[in-house]
Amino acid sequence: MPVDGYQVALIPMDEPEAMATHELPGSAVTFEVTGLVPGSAFELFIQAQRDQHLGMPGTLRVRTLIAQPLPTHGGPLGSPTFLASPVAPASPSARGSPASPRSPVSPASPGSPGSLGSPASPVSPDASLVLPGSLGSPASPTSPRSPGSPASPGSPRSPASPRSPVSPVSPASPASPESSWSPVSPRSPEAPASPVSPRSPAFPRSPTSPKSPVSPASPMSPVLPGVPSLHDLGAKLSSYNGSLLQRLESHLRATDFPLRGNQTVPAVARAILSYLLRRSPASLRYQFLRHLHQSPHPKPQLMPGAAGEALVDLDGLRGHSETVVIRYRPLGEPEGAEGELRVPGDTAVARVPGLVPGAMYRVEVHGVVQGRVSKSYTSLVTAGVGGTSEPPIDWEHLYEMELTEPQGAMAKAAPSEEEPPHRPRLGELTASHVTPTTVQLEWNVLEGTFDSFTVQYRDAQGQPQALAVDGGSRTVTVPGLLPSRRYKFNLYGVWGRKRIGLISTDAITAPALPKEDLPSQPRLGELTASHVTPDSIQLEWSVPKGTFDSFAVQYRDAQGQLQVLPVDGGSRTVTVPGLSPSHRYKFNLYGMWGRKRVGPISTDAVTDAVIPEEQPPSEPRLGDLTASHVTPDSVQLEWSVPEGTFDSFVVQYRDEQGQPQLLPMDGDSRTVTVPGLSPSRRYKFNLYGMWGRKRVGPISTDAVTAEVKPKKKPPSEPRLGELTASHITPSSVQLEWSIAEGTFDSFTVQYKDVQGLPQVLPVDGSSRTVTVPGLSPSRRYKFNLYGMWGRKRVGPISTDAITATVELENKPSEPHLGELTASHITPDSIQLEWSVPEGTFDSFTVQYKDAQGQQQVLPVDGDSRTLTVPGLSPSRRYKFNLYGMWGRKRVGPISTDAVTAAVELEKKPLSEPRLGDLTASHVTPDSVQLEWSVPEGTFDSFVVQYKDAQGQQQVLPVDGDSRTVTVPGLSPSRRYKFNLYGMWGRKRVGPISTDAVTAAVKPEKEPLSEPSLGDLTTSHVTPDSVQLEWSVPEGSFDSFVVQYKDAQGQPQVLPVDRDSRTVTVPGLSPSRRYKFNLYGIWGRKRVGPVSTDAVTAALEPEKEPLSEPHLGEFTASHVTPDSVQLEWSVPEGTFDSFTVQYKDAQGQPQVLPVEGDSRTVTVPGLSPSRRYKFNLYGMWGRKRVGPISTDAVTAAVESEKEPPSEPRLGDLTASHVTPDSVQLEWSVPEGSFDSFVVQYKDAQGQPQVLPVDGDSRTVTVPGLSPSRRYKFNLYGMWGRKRLGPVSTDTVTGEGFCVPCLCLLHDLVLQLGGFGVRHVPGSLSHQGNGYISWPLTGEWKDG
Repeated sequence: MPVDGYQVALIPMDEPEAMATHELPGSAVTFEVTGLVPGSAFELFIQAQRDQHLGMPGTLRVRTLIAQPLPTHGGPLGSPTFLASPVAPASPSARGSPASPRSPVSPASPGSPGSLGSPASPVSPDASLVLPGSLGSPASPTSPRSPGSPASPGSPRSPASPRSPVSPVSPASPASPESSWSPVSPRSPEAPASPVSPRSPAFPRSPTSPKSPVSPASPMSPVLPGVPSLHDLGAKLSSYNGSLLQRLESHLRATDFPLRGNQTVPAVARAILSYLLRRSPASLRYQFLRHLHQSPHPKPQLMPGAAGEALVDLDGLRGHSETVVIRYRPLGEPEGAEGELRVPGDTAVARVPGLVPGAMYRVEVHGVVQGRVSKSYTSLVTAGVGGTSEPPIDWEHLYEMELTEPQGAMAKAAPSEEEPPHRPRLGELTASHVTPTTVQLEWNVLEGTFDSFTVQYRDAQGQPQALAVDGGSRTVTVPGLLPSRRYKFNLYGVWGRKRIGLISTDAITAPALPKEDLPSQPRLGELTASHVTPDSIQLEWSVPKGTFDSFAVQYRDAQGQLQVLPVDGGSRTVTVPGLSPSHRYKFNLYGMWGRKRVGPISTDAVTDAVIPEEQPPSEPRLGDLTASHVTPDSVQLEWSVPEGTFDSFVVQYRDEQGQPQLLPMDGDSRTVTVPGLSPSRRYKFNLYGMWGRKRVGPISTDAVTAEVKPKKKPPSEPRLGELTASHITPSSVQLEWSIAEGTFDSFTVQYKDVQGLPQVLPVDGSSRTVTVPGLSPSRRYKFNLYGMWGRKRVGPISTDAITATVELENKPSEPHLGELTASHITPDSIQLEWSVPEGTFDSFTVQYKDAQGQQQVLPVDGDSRTLTVPGLSPSRRYKFNLYGMWGRKRVGPISTDAVTAAVELEKKPLSEPRLGDLTASHVTPDSVQLEWSVPEGTFDSFVVQYKDAQGQQQVLPVDGDSRTVTVPGLSPSRRYKFNLYGMWGRKRVGPISTDAVTAAVKPEKEPLSEPSLGDLTTSHVTPDSVQLEWSVPEGSFDSFVVQYKDAQGQPQVLPVDRDSRTVTVPGLSPSRRYKFNLYGIWGRKRVGPVSTDAVTAALEPEKEPLSEPHLGEFTASHVTPDSVQLEWSVPEGTFDSFTVQYKDAQGQPQVLPVEGDSRTVTVPGLSPSRRYKFNLYGMWGRKRVGPISTDAVTAAVESEKEPPSEPRLGDLTASHVTPDSVQLEWSVPEGSFDSFVVQYKDAQGQPQVLPVDGDSRTVTVPGLSPSRRYKFNLYGMWGRKRLGPVSTDTVTGEGFCVPCLCLLHDLVLQLGGFGVRHVPGSLSHQGNGYISWPLTGEWKDG
């Protein structure tokens, strides 16, 4: 899988702060750094980058050294060379000394196993220059200590190796200097006729060791460059006791192997051995496994192989048959569905390909001699599943019991490891979701955590079966069972190397469905080949009856190896890639139906011949690079390409901090704007052209960014003039003012209403007049006008005015409403019309409830007689109430009902619309504007997806007519990737993508000095309030605080905003002296105080009111199922306010306040068909008068049709599986749901919830982790009820990071001896779930 680039960090071990970072393009394959100090140690970190994300780092410790002259077996000496050698940690194998009986060789011997990583064994140049193909060579013809030397203590003819008298590479000779990591390959041309060459007649094949796993004819070379083979690993770990797995665990513990996440040492060791076994060639894997047994196999042995393969050990039949026949079929399949494989009688190991990964097969093996069949052997085997996960259960026994070498070496015992303090405990095991062929098991863990679990049971034939489950799971579905059969399931917990348990449960599978309910077996039609090219063929087929779960295409490649290509069940065509030109291929297509394989159908095709290509074009050339359109923060670069074409370009430069920056461009570009630069700074820009995997250039240019033009000095602070009042009516006053100097952004008028509550009236900055409405007649008002200038409030200027008296004889009569009708009805809107037969209203209000039952209010001006209500739902009944507002009184309502129109089904568009280009512009520190085009068709809507600064997925919906959107809430100086999807019906088209980096935040200037407070004065003194005014002669404060003591002597605090210079202190007592302290708050500092004293005014004796008002009649009207309108009269006097009290349906008391001028109120939120008692109180000063009461019964709800029956969920399936997403599909066989909810657990085990609307039958779950099993539960929401769940399991695709490769990398560093000259450059995907990263390096003994 390609990557965008790499980040490399080189850290000197003795001076970590001198770290240097480098960025490499994705096409880089090497990394060189020069100018380092010889003999210094460095730590190297390498991370691959793709889509702004970094992969897991690779770590390497290296030391520079000066190479010594290189001996060439009689040739001239080589020149000195600088190399890098890994710094290996101390290993237990370094404890070997010359006195050790198992290490007779000197510690300086480069081949001594006892000198692994020993300080006394310096790495010599002749041991570091190893060709990658020579790793693991059995012998070295140019070794300084030749095996043929009589003085060699480890000679093959030495009595020190009695168990292998003629084997030059016996793996059990720890004292032998012929290490498997030979400095020079046996095929080296420097010594073609060496007397000790492995191909020399002096070393014929030993008659007593015909099965040597490392014979000279087949060296066990490593499967990857720089990775040890199994034999090399055994030799390196020979100083430990136990099996190879136990010795590897001991080594990992002794060297403090770095564990990642929740890894354990046993799991890491098993993963490494599993990886090496699976990646070894079949013959070498066979030899290694066979020679780990203490006795030969008496009959054929079966074991899992690579993905979709099984291995058959035929050692017991070798030499006894002319031909060996292997027949196999999936377990549970009828006779006749088996496959057959014939191999020669001397075959040591046979590979059975083309199997279903993870499926159980019954395999029968027999020999044929002169046409007669020999004894038959039958066994069961599970086909390999591939990957680098832990091996199947039957391999674990092999690791623990058989991974010991035939000639083991005695050594010190490995250091013991203390057992973890808390032993985990299993809880209960239960069975659920039982079908005719499956049972779902669930269990809990009472304490601690397990590494994994194992489920064991016996199948219908009585054969034991085992199912491995990861340690984070608490449920598993056991497949492949038979109907109406009792099964007993045992669950074990695996904790380190211990198996804890067991817990058990029994379950009986459900009866099989009747034959008429079972779908008939599907049939395959014809298979044809088309679109033939030299390296690919497109296959097409038909399915005349039924449907298949999946398909499999089988064919043999140019080397005769069987290949299997899986295809999903919905496909009817597939392109077979990687073929050879002019070659005939036969393709077999199988259909997978449940666990049965149907077919095959076949076709032949010959690939086209390769048309000789024209001479590849010559390397392109870069022309000139120039800079133009220079601004303070950007430079536009332009270049030419006088000859040829490039695949892409890269601009490199260093930012203000000296960090290298890369800007990639596509190959068609000839200009680019470099953003995010600093003003008045010189930049050097280098442009490279990418041509294939080669980087051409650079061409360079310098540019100096423009200066930032100094902003004009802000104008001086404006000043307010005079404020006057005019056009006074009983309910309004017109205010006029002037501006003596400057301009304001806006104005604010402040005054107190008749209840004494402060009111604020905003006015725009260009106005010089405003009318203040809603005043009371014959009342004095004081108006304060403030001017807003930026964030500062200037003023106030003030004026007083008394509203006019109401002339009773001219008071118009109360208007009344006519009829309300509905017209122009659409699926989402209704037009309302009404009449006013008498009088006029100030305004109207339309009330209705939306589709969710929420109350909606729509205001309308008094001159209107029609209104269109938008945003309604189709095919829904609405009730609309219209009220007329007349002064402070609400008249009405008048009502009407209407049903919105149904949505007409639109015709399907002729073709799917297409998305064009997505670009980013108007970039600020916290937002980016996106623009896109739609070259063809139209979309219903769009969706923008991106990840925020915390890495959380964000979704921004956009309507279908838009072509631009601004993404808010971003973080400064951060790169974002935006994906745009077009929604067309129920299909998601796209995405198209673009990257953008938000702008940097400009630092604000530090305030010059601490502000200071001026004088504090008092004005507008009343019996219960004092107005304070102050000035700030210098600077500005964040806020102010006024402190004083009330009449009881309690301290009071009054906060004031930063722009205010005046405040009215309320709630004071008459004729009392108060001292006021004012503090300014500046950051976290309190400045001041400034103080002043004031005496509140005395109370003027009020005239005794004539008499206490009293309440009249109280009635209920306009009764609906959920509301009642109350009306009352006041025959004498006036009240300040009213209070309505009643009890709701739950018996809880409710209070509804009403202003003093009102004589009617509507009580909402009542329950239908219920009697309510309402009490009305009048508030007169501090006295409560009343109550007067009335009863009312709310109207009954019109009976609705019986709701439909409860809906049902169908099946839930997973498809379109990628490494980070899964598409779920489900059916609803009966009824309909309001919405759905998908629940699952993420990679950290945290539950996640994904809501889905009720019309959807598919959803894509994003943000998953690669190669991980997920269980998805789907619930249907029906009213307030949750139905379900229905469930499905799936495993995400393989990602681009292979954990075991990282483990092997760390292991290579710990085992020592790998010297790196060039750092890995590019990852390449091998097509089988593995990723290769080429290394250029050498193994170094010692």
